Amino acid sequence: MNYFEVKAISNSALNALDPEMGGSPAKFKKYMDGVYESKESLSLERGSLLHSWLEHQDNFIVADLDKPTGQMGAYVESYYKNLIAGYDSVSASEIAYAEVGFKRDKIETVLKKFTEPENAEYFHFLEEATGKNVLTKATKEILEACKQSIQNNKIAWELICKPWPHKEKELYWCDNLELQRKVKIDHLTIDNNKGIIWLTDYKTTSKSAYNFKDTLDYWRYYRQLEYYKEAILSVDSHTYFVEDDIKDYTVICNIIVCETFGDFNTVVYNINQSYLDKGREELDSLLQRAKWHIDNDIWNQSKEEYPQGYISLSFTK
Repeated sequence: MNYFEVKAISNSALNALDPEMGGSPAKFKKYMDGVYESKESLSLERGSLLHSWLEHQDNFIVADLDKPTGQMGAYVESYYKNLIAGYDSVSASEIAYAEVGFKRDKIETVLKKFTEPENAEYFHFLEEATGKNVLTKATKEILEACKQSIQNNKIAWELICKPWPHKEKELYWCDNLELQRKVKIDHLTIDNNKGIIWLTDYKTTSKSAYNFKDTLDYWRYYRQLEYYKEAILSVDSHTYFVEDDIKDYTVICNIIVCETFGDFNTVVYNINQSYLDKGREELDSLLQRAKWHIDNDIWNQSKEEYPQGYISLSFTK
């Protein structure tokens, strides 16, 4: 089962619906249909690369050449991606040309440039790297520095090294609103002796790791953790974890934040219950909103606009 192909509501899907995060019913529909690229796609800034580097270093390949500059680099990558998706070379080229949005060069000119050594070599490198995450040398150095920093942080390394971890755990369930839901959790550990579930997430930042609260609030990471917590306590533990009944266990949520510059400081943040409660309130509201749109199959208007076609605003002194 491919997690990304399963049509179920994830936390990222709810972000696409949340109007306070720039979401809309149309974006949510596109996300659920697999045609909307979330802001939280795989990137170093979101921590996904760091997590993958810590757990599966053999899944990476380091580029020994630079990506072509300008639009040609993007074209080569798009062309390669389209070939992998099953398009023939002509269609793959036409789609890539349209995606990149060349304004001056005609497609014939782009095809000629594609044969130039810099571009051809980069394409062959992508072919050799199929199935792996491609890193530049600079990005590899950043990931190595982040890993060393986490290892030097006693609490962070203890969280990662707790026994019997579940890594990149996929959970699927149907909630009390009859909505199909899913999550993919970076790292969790269940301590049956103490009745504790350790839920750990990774984030990187290009700002000070000691000034993470604004980032936490902006991206609603507390809501993400509450979503994960709900998933863990909602699924059948014997099916997913082969553990005792864990519904009464205490869930402890932590975020490991590592800087991607300078001293590469690592800071561990414990997300307390007040933040999780805030996340719960937001989730309940968004899930009700999602259900309304799904049940009514309305995607060109928000719940507040329907049926009059506008939103009424009033000023309160």
